[in-house]
Amino acid sequence: MLAVIGIAAIPGVSSALEPAGAASLHVSVKPASGSPSSHFVVTFRAAGNTGIIGGTGVSYRVTASDTAHPGCQASVATVAPPTQAGAAVRVKLSPNAHSRWCVGTFHGQVWKTVFPRCPTGKACPALVFPPLMVGKFSFRVTRS
Repeated sequence: MLAVIGIAAIPGVSSALEPAGAASLHVSVKPASGSPSSHFVVTFRAAGNTGIIGGTGVSYRVTASDTAHPGCQASVATVAPPTQAGAAVRVKLSPNAHSRWCVGTFHGQVWKTVFPRCPTGKACPALVFPPLMVGKFSFRVTRS
């Protein structure tokens, strides 16, 4: 019975931390098209503060992927630095040091994640909040 109560409480806590309008951030990426070695910069305005807020951590995670092919990088994920509500957030997506992007169209998402902050050496609540997708973008990689 306790597990059901805990799970039922998650949406209420998650939505309480979610500012109005956060589910539809305008996300841009530059360049819109590049080569297998290009760096792509994803930009959006933070809907709310991120970082450690009370006993909770809040962050934006940026992901992008395409169909995998042998010998190239088909996905990327990174966490944006802490920021203030309304500030521009810029995240650079680059292929790994010894790799190149796969040719194709990458589809990306910006996810807002909320997680409990656990003090070192202390027990941490077993609550896990599902990430919330707050924006989408895409970029194209062409043969150079």
